[in-house]
Amino acid sequence: MNDAERKRLLAKIQEHIELAKASRDDEDYEDAIEELESAVSLIDGSSWHDEPSNGMIDGENEIASRLADCLGMLGGNQRRLNRFDDALASFTRGRKLEEDRRYGINSSYNIVNAITLPIETGAATASEQADALSKAVQALDFQTTRGKRRLDSWAWADYGECALLLGDLQQATTAYGEFKRLSDNDAVASHVRVLARLRDALQLRDPAVALLVQDGIALLDPKAA
Repeated sequence: MNDAERKRLLAKIQEHIELAKASRDDEDYEDAIEELESAVSLIDGSSWHDEPSNGMIDGENEIASRLADCLGMLGGNQRRLNRFDDALASFTRGRKLEEDRRYGINSSYNIVNAITLPIETGAATASEQADALSKAVQALDFQTTRGKRRLDSWAWADYGECALLLGDLQQATTAYGEFKRLSDNDAVASHVRVLARLRDALQLRDPAVALLVQDGIALLDPKAA
């Protein structure tokens, strides 16, 4: 793929992303899914491939980043429609891109959601996801302390969430302190809702972790505790 082809592809992908965001904001999740599936199909049908010898060749890292974004948004909209198997498949594919260091993708959205969605749906406990959570915490620690995401509020939110689910309240407290410092009230409230879903899912199957998640909620919003 030459530079002109790459730019045309990225422009078309961005058009689908913007239309998907507008549909999502209108709560038309089916239409948002269609737009994102079209974007993914465009990428899959191009000469780009997701196993290059070097992620920087021909702008492959930029296309990989857009693909990860599309897959994360796709999974989010599928989850809103309770299409959990589809959502997990989207997050899992996006996770592979985010974990591949050749691409240098500064995001953990798919990584975290691929781990936490099975917890939310009761398909797994936090204990059963411990290995994946540990790897996510290591990656997020690097991204927030030595990488490019130290001022990214959502990186700190992901860090805190994974630390809580691993049972490390001290680490979560530090991460959530940074998240609150870098965020507005709406962002904090949004993340509290995420934690509340996890707490509710864990209360019967993993009650000790559910209590820690409740502690995390209290750190972010004492009124919600």
